[in-house]
This record gives sequence, structure tokens and C-alpha cells, in this order.
Amino acid sequence: MKNILDKIFNSNFYKIFKEELILIPLIAILFLLANRILQSIFTSSAFFDPASQFETLLYGLLTYTMIFWSTHLMLRITLPKVYNVFTDAFYHKFEQLNPSKQIDYAFKLFIVFALIAGLVYSAKGDENPNVRSKLINLLDSQLNIRETDPNRGPEVDVFLKSVGVTPPASWCGAYVAYDMKSFSIKNPNSGWSPAYANPKDIIWQLKKKIVLIPYQEMFLQNTIHI
Repeated sequence: MKNILDKIFNSNFYKIFKEELILIPLIAILFLLANRILQSIFTSSAFFDPASQFETLLYGLLTYTMIFWSTHLMLRITLPKVYNVFTDAFYHKFEQLNPSKQIDYAFKLFIVFALIAGLVYSAKGDENPNVRSKLINLLDSQLNIRETDPNRGPEVDVFLKSVGVTPPASWCGAYVAYDMKSFSIKNPNSGWSPAYANPKDIIWQLKKKIVLIPYQEMFLQNTIHI
């Protein structure tokens, strides 16, 4: 075990990313502690669970990485001469620049990366968003909602009660109705999901006629609005 640890600590990877390898676990631990403390103080509130938070963070990092690699690839393909100048004359010869130039370029690049990261992780919409973008922003803000008990939770209870259903109960339909009502979008206002598949609301279907089997006919003909 000691030999393995010695190899890790003496590796170039550890020497380069030593601060990150120490800081990231510490931040994760502090986040978990803060989450637990807040849960114990505000017992009636539902805090986002760590798994969903880390999932959101990893998705943001993936998006961030994809943006830079896509930019790198497009520059290399569409403007190869510019790409060669950037890599050969700047990147590979960066250490040959005088220290003041290195600091100047490093600071500017850091600012650019930080601004792009801010845009990637920002949930801010348009200054004057229409109903569609407002709804998308609301949906994005609800990505981390989790049940605190089976089919229960502060947000879940609100969704269910908004369509007249007493918790606990399946809440997928109630959730859709709640968000649509938030922006006065016409909807069945029902907690029963088949209510959202009303034949009169179909706007597209296959050219081939669809033959419904008896139990599907029953569901469509007996739509229940709670």
C-alpha cells in the first residue's frame, strides 16, 4: 500500500493537480455538512439531496468541456493556419515569454474561462422571456426536487393539492398541471396522467391509421378530471 501511495504522490499528475485533489474532496465534505446542518435546523424544508447536486455539477462540467473541445476542433478544421499560429507561436512557446507577459496572458485567459463557466452554470433566462422560456426556466429550477417520503415532500404536496389530490399519491400529472397553471397555460388540471392524452389535443400522428385495442379506447373515453 505504501508503494502505491508513493507512486501516486510522486507522479506528475499529482504534482500538477495536487491543490485540486485536496480541495475538491474538502469542498464536497463541507457541502454535505452544510446540507445536514440546514436539514436539522429547518426540518420542514426539503433540501436538494447531494446526489442530484453532484449530478448537476458533473453535467455542467461536461457541458463546459464540450464547449472548449468543440471550439478547439472547429478552429483546427476551419482555420488551420490560425490554429497553428496559436499552438506553435503561443502555446508551445509560452514559457519563453517574459514573466510580465506570462502573467498578463494567464490572467486574461483565466477571466475568459471564468466568464464562460459562469454562462454555462447560469440559470438566468432572457430579460423579457416569453411564456415558453419562462416555463423552461421553471422546469430547470425544479430538476433537483426529490421526495422526502414515498410520494411526499413539501413541493410534491403542493403539486398534488393544486389539483385536489390529498398526499401521498402519484404526482407526475399534478406536477405538469401545476407548472402549466403557473403561466395560465390551458391544461386538464388533473392528477391522472391519461387526461393529458385527449384525442382532441393530438396535433400530429402517423399517416397510417392507428387501431386502438379495447382497453386503450376505454382510457380515452373515460378521461377523469380531478
